[in-house]
Amino acid sequence: MAEGQEQSVLDWLTHVSHGGRKGNIGMFKAYQLTSVMKATLAVLAVWGSLVVAKPARAAEPFEGSISMADVSGFVDTGKAAEDLDQLIDRSGWTAEEIRKGLVKSYNIKLSSVNKFLRSATGEKFLKIITDGYKPKSKNVNPSTAIRAAVMKDARDNEISALGIMQSLPVDFHVVGKVSICAEDIQVSRQQKSSIISWYLFLPACIYASQDVR
Repeated sequence: MAEGQEQSVLDWLTHVSHGGRKGNIGMFKAYQLTSVMKATLAVLAVWGSLVVAKPARAAEPFEGSISMADVSGFVDTGKAAEDLDQLIDRSGWTAEEIRKGLVKSYNIKLSSVNKFLRSATGEKFLKIITDGYKPKSKNVNPSTAIRAAVMKDARDNEISALGIMQSLPVDFHVVGKVSICAEDIQVSRQQKSSIISWYLFLPACIYASQDVR
């Protein structure tokens, strides 16, 4: 655990998901959908449009040689491949905290999350968090791809960091300063700038913001 850290990542995720985040969430009129079915069909159409052909493997959430299979294997066994182990070491969190945080599930409403992510506030949210984390293909809009991943994972009215990773339609990589959604939490600079933290806090922020328009 990083020096001076007073709360575990699970403590912070609970804090954020229960409205602890203070930030730029405002009240905007939402894009309206009339049913969960329409929301589901819409996101599947978007997700499908981002994948020209059926992928031979899962999309990769990290740069380098870290595959989605490496992440899933780490969650299942607690053992990390070398490159993933180095990423974990640089995150400022313990391996066990990350394992628990990746699978932490949040109960959401698919239609509410869809409305939030398509609202003016949601669009701003997606733009901010993808400023330094983008698809490897320059032909794919980062906000559209992350929204598609979230909505695909949310089809069962639950989301998690691991589920969002597994639902990515295209490979992503870090291209600049990573902006985690929970901007005001009191964690170390190392933790706040980690792409692992970006994923850990993303579902918590969405859970807390799903009724914001």
